[in-house]
Amino acid sequence: MIDKLKMVENHLGELLTKPEIWNTLDVDYLPPRVERVWTQFDENHRLFIHVIQPTNEPCLFHKHRWPAAFKMIQGSYELGLAYSENEITSDEAYKLPHISKFILTPGSYYEMINTHTLHYVKPFDEPSISLMLTGPLYPESQIRKEVLNKELKQLSDTRKSQILGYMSWLYKY
Repeated sequence: MIDKLKMVENHLGELLTKPEIWNTLDVDYLPPRVERVWTQFDENHRLFIHVIQPTNEPCLFHKHRWPAAFKMIQGSYELGLAYSENEITSDEAYKLPHISKFILTPGSYYEMINTHTLHYVKPFDEPSISLMLTGPLYPESQIRKEVLNKELKQLSDTRKSQILGYMSWLYKY
């Protein structure tokens, strides 16, 4: 997945010039708040830009519904990992023993390619900006629904333009 993300990064400049292909979500139901801008890259892959806000609260510990690769663009965050073959709630996840904890800084890549891996991210003093590329849904994704206690809203067009513009500036496109 990391190699695929690096290949997709080669197309990022072109993608950032097409704001109409990007969708948004304001993921604010549990900490940390994530401003998500995403596009369908090809039939099997979605590319996400995440602006993740710092928090002092416990952060969402969760499994993904798909394999994913990540790159830290700006800022840093703590990444915690755990493992469970059971489908569990976020509250139950906090009781699992942690496999490891990392501090990711700009330029760091990592991937989560095992369906039973859980993670959380917790930015430090400033928002972090990262890329995430996801692959096809895992077969069990139909039973692995995100638990939402509210409907997610889209980001404003202004905020979407700010994020895309900033990414263009960072990547010098």
